[in-house]
Amino acid sequence: MKPQPLWIPGDALRLFGVLHEPVMRARAAVVVCAPILHEYARSHRLFAVLAHELQVRGVAVLRFDYRGTGDSEGDDDAFSMRHAVRDAGKAIDVLRARFRDVPLIMLGVRVGALIAAAAAIEGRADRLWLWQPVVDGAAYLQGLREFEARERQSPMRYRIAKRADAIDDASLMGFPCSRDMLDELAGANWSDAGIARSSVTLLDAVVDGRSPAHARHVPLATELSAWAEQLDMTRIALGPIRALAAELADPVAGA
Repeated sequence: MKPQPLWIPGDALRLFGVLHEPVMRARAAVVVCAPILHEYARSHRLFAVLAHELQVRGVAVLRFDYRGTGDSEGDDDAFSMRHAVRDAGKAIDVLRARFRDVPLIMLGVRVGALIAAAAAIEGRADRLWLWQPVVDGAAYLQGLREFEARERQSPMRYRIAKRADAIDDASLMGFPCSRDMLDELAGANWSDAGIARSSVTLLDAVVDGRSPAHARHVPLATELSAWAEQLDMTRIALGPIRALAAELADPVAGA
C-alpha cells in the first residue's frame, strides 16, 4: 500500500503527516518524532525508507511534521519544544484511533527522543524506541553553535570567511529560531522519571553512562549512525535499513 498523506488536527494549526499502513493486520503502530533543524532535513529520506521497510513487515508507521516545520501549518516561530510534545500527542490520537488493539510505539530521533519521552511520561505510548537520543539540550545547543561557527570559517563553503559577529542569535544552523525555543532546548534534559526501563529500546552505535536506561539495545551500523555528524547525505544505505527494520519488527510483539 502506498503511503497515505493526511492532515492531523492540531490545537489551532493542522499538522501534515504520512501514514504507512500495512496490507496485513498491523502488529504494532509507530509514531515518529523527528529530529529538528538541519537534522530533520538530512534524515527525512532515511526515515521515510525505514517507515516503508517496517510497513512491509506488518508495522504501521505515522510520520508527521511539528507545527511550523516541514509541510505543517504555522510560521517558523510557531515551533517550540512544548508545542512539539502536544503535536506528538495529536499524532498519537490519530494512530490510536486507527489501530486500537496493538502496541503503540514512539520512535524519538535525536531531540525527538526528548519530545517522545515527554509524551510517554503522560502515558500516551506503550513503548519507546530512542534513536541516538539527545540527553542534554544545553550541550547539544552549544555543540551546534560551535559546529556552525566552524562551518562559517570553512573555505570549502565560503570563499570569503564569514565574520564571527555575523552569526545571528535568532537562528541556528541556518534555521530561524525564537528565543523561547532556544531557551526551551537549552533547558531540556533526559529524565527516566515515570518511564519504565522495560519499555525502552535504545538504537545507537554505542552505549555509555549518558544513555537512557533501557531494556534492549539495538546497535546501529555506521551507515545509520554517522549521518548526524554529516552535512550531506548523497545515498541511502538500503541494506542496513532493511536489516534494522527486520530486527525491530521481528520481536515487536514482546519488545
